[in-house]
Amino acid sequence: VDDIRALMGVPVSLYCVIENGQYGLPSVQWYKDGEVFSDSHVFFSSDDNQYVSVLTLKNPTKYHEGDYNCRAEWGENDKLGSGGIVESEKVNVRVLGVVSMTENSEVEKDSPFSIHCTVDNNHEDTAIVWRRNDIELASSGYAVRTQGSH
Repeated sequence: VDDIRALMGVPVSLYCVIENGQYGLPSVQWYKDGEVFSDSHVFFSSDDNQYVSVLTLKNPTKYHEGDYNCRAEWGENDKLGSGGIVESEKVNVRVLGVVSMTENSEVEKDSPFSIHCTVDNNHEDTAIVWRRNDIELASSGYAVRTQGSH
């Protein structure tokens, strides 16, 4: 199972390429965790022997996490003659939360202060990196503490 890490709210597309185009136009369906997910995908022919189905998650949320795959099916009246089904490998989609702080707070010069960040994410590989002017704070003399349930 391949992994795709999507950012919450940032569109991500999954592609299903069907190489057996010589058998005619198949019917394509997308699945999430083994259940029919959506019929709202874009389907097109890229050349004479290839079809592509594109499923775009326009605003990914935690709901969209899971294993996705597509299935192409040919009916009995196509060029194959007897019908047929081809299923893709599964792709695991994980949605990562995005946190950005844009508020300015007034702080007295040379006085200590704290900034807090809460991330709604239970993935073990989540990393929180604090930056100031695009420089990582942990490597520039600031004390950075992280508390978590991992």
